[in-house]
This record gives sequence, structure tokens and C-alpha cells, in this order.
Amino acid sequence: MSNARLEALRALYKKEKERKADGGNTKRRGNTYPFWQMEINDRAIVRLLPDKNEENPYMFYVDKLEHTLSINGKEERVSCLQNYAEKCPICDLSRAFYKEEGKTSVSGKYYYRKKVSLVRVLVVEDPLPVDEETGENAVGKVLNTQFGYQLMETIKEEISGDDLGEDDPWDMKRGFNFTIKKTPQGQYGTYTVGSGFARKSTPIPASLIDEIELVDLATLLPANPGYEAVKRKLDAHLNGSDDADDADDQEDKEEEAPKPTSAKTTTKVTEDVEETEEEEEEAPKPTAAKKTTTKVVEEVVDEDEEEDAVLREILRKRAAKNK
Repeated sequence: MSNARLEALRALYKKEKERKADGGNTKRRGNTYPFWQMEINDRAIVRLLPDKNEENPYMFYVDKLEHTLSINGKEERVSCLQNYAEKCPICDLSRAFYKEEGKTSVSGKYYYRKKVSLVRVLVVEDPLPVDEETGENAVGKVLNTQFGYQLMETIKEEISGDDLGEDDPWDMKRGFNFTIKKTPQGQYGTYTVGSGFARKSTPIPASLIDEIELVDLATLLPANPGYEAVKRKLDAHLNGSDDADDADDQEDKEEEAPKPTSAKTTTKVTEDVEETEEEEEEAPKPTAAKKTTTKVVEEVVDEDEEEDAVLREILRKRAAKNK
């Protein structure tokens, strides 16, 4: 190996080390548009694209549901099986705690699923720095991204009104551009002020329409990990063990938003997905005192027999751990 090649390798290692020190985030993330990385008071303009699957009732997005569990001292995201219309043991546990402790249940909230909406967009205006490797920004590119509670509520409210007329806002010829504005609020900023559809429709240039390939948005969801894999994750969380099989629920990390860099963060989502199904403060970890957990174990007995068996075993292990 020549000295020049060795120096190039060292430079590559240095760059990787710097990225890890920065939490592993990069300016661009494959086919994902990380608008959440823009500075306060910046704006991005995108065009929402329709789902290729015309049977999708939501037309331009699919919801992704996931849970966050603390396993071996690390926060892990676990796909909710309701993404695939299947029974989810973590959702069952959340319901059990809500049923026993009421709507203010700390544990119920901790295990409740979080939601973001997956969309594909044509980027019209991009305030982010150019990609360090390509020297390009995202203007004119079709990319995947995800919207949280704030942006989706803005979209739903505007679509429910009369200002956009009869055409689909995502229609390529008669639709409307969508502005994502980031304004100051707290640690992360907010998208509730200044975000919304343009008042005037704008056609996508014909040359770009010819290059846009629509996809079935359901294919953007992570692969179904299966009930047993999710159950092992939950057991590992409850038991404080390392029994979870990481290989069983690997998700597409390029499509996933950046994770928090702070070890103290529990289920509070990062800047990109800070807007969850509800606008809520950080979901606290379940304190689960011995009496509370034991009581849940004893009283969750009047649901479906199979579901009860699963819940009783989960909660029995948790109660034993807390003794």
C-alpha cells in the first residue's frame, strides 16, 4: 500500500470517527430527505406524491407504528405488529396497564405505540447544505421522508377545508407545493407556524413528471419481524436480559430517522420525529412498583383467554424481577 493510499484510508477512518461522535447522523441519508436537519427559520418546499397503490385510502401516505423499549441500557425501536394488522404483545401490555391504572398510567404510556407518516416527495426548495460527497442538494429529487403529528395535522386541516378546491393537492399537474417551515419553540423548534400548502397550484414540469416513479408506499414499511421476535424483545426488556434476537427485527436503517444521541433519552423522539401521534411530553419509563405490577398480573384475567395467557406470563416475569 502506497503512502498516498494509506493517508486516504486514514482520512476515511477520521471521517467515520467524526460522524460517530456526531451521533452517526450525516447530511444526507440515502433515499431519505431529512428536512428536520434544517436550521430554525429555514423552510423546505416539497411536492407530495401519490401512492402507486390506488387502493390506499390515505392516497399519499402510510402510517408507521413502532415502540421504543429499553434493552440492555439502550433504547431500541421495535416495529408494532399493527403495521401488518397483527396482534402486538407490546400493545397488549400497554392496554393492560391503561385498563388497570387509568388513562394517566405511566406504564401504559411508555408501552403505547408511536406513529409517523411515511411519504414520498419531490423536493422543490432545499435549505440544507449540499451533500459532502456529491456536492448536490436535493432539489429536483424524489425522496422518502416522514411527517409527524404537527405536519400531518396541518395537512389534514387544509385538505378538510375549501381553499384547495377540488383537485388533489398531490396531483402532478394541478396540485400544490407544500412548505415545511421550522420556527423557534423549545429545544427542537416547531412546524405548526408557516407550514402549509401554497395558495396557488403549480404544475410539475413535464420533464420531471416523466422521470418520477411512483411506488407502493406500503413497501416503505420495515419488514414484519413476526410475533415471536417482538415477544423476545419485550421479554428482554422486562427481564433485563439480552435474550432479544437483533437479527429478527432489523429495519432499514437508511429509511429510519436519526436516533437520539443522549443516553438519558427514553422514548422522547428526536428532532426529526418529535411530533408523535399525540403532542406529548417525554413518555416516562414505567416505575412499576411491585404492588402495581402484581395487581395488574392478578386482575388482567377477563380478556380473551389466549391474550390473557400472554399478558399474565409477561407481567409475572416483570413482577418477579421487581421483588
